[in-house]
Parts: sequence; C-alpha cells; structure tokens
Amino acid sequence: FNATQNGLKVTVEDSKCLQANAFIQADIFQEYIIKEDAVGFQVNLTVLLDCLTIFGGSTVPGVCTALRMCYNGYGYPLTLFLEEGGVVTVLKFCRL
Repeated sequence: FNATQNGLKVTVEDSKCLQANAFIQADIFQEYIIKEDAVGFQVNLTVLLDCLTIFGGSTVPGVCTALRMCYNGYGYPLTLFLEEGGVVTVLKFCRL
C-alpha cells in the first residue's frame, strides 16, 4: 500500500513475476486523513482478505460493515477496526 493525499495505491505481487495495481481515490472514502506526503506499508494479502471477511459479508438489509484503517508510520502496526451491527473487531498487522 502507498497512501498519498490523492488516495490509496494498492500493488499486489505474486512470485515476483506478476503484478497488479489499483488506485482508490481519496474522494471514495467518507474520511481520508494522511499526515505526511506519502506513507507506505506491506501486508500479506491472504491474511488481509481473511480479516476483511471476518463477518462473512452480511446480506441482511440495513446491516453494513464499516472499516477504519490507522497507520502511525514505520514501527507501528497497521490497525483495522471492523464494525458490523454494533460489534467491533480490532485487527493489528505487526511487522516482524
């Protein structure tokens, strides 16, 4: 992930031979705050996807899942706050 004032660039690489890029503009978020010009971090995509689907993707009308991502910079964990139906799950991705 590379976060800039304009949005979030996601780069996925497989076995150092295949790469895909996506850009999510800052306007798509309800709130998008970045305190530096650019911030970069890496996470395992499989683990991230497992965490994002922890609630199972509810199809119940009126129930939505909200995500808040926080990253304070190098040496700090990427923290995800997932909320669905009043239940909040906190996930931390630490650099080992």
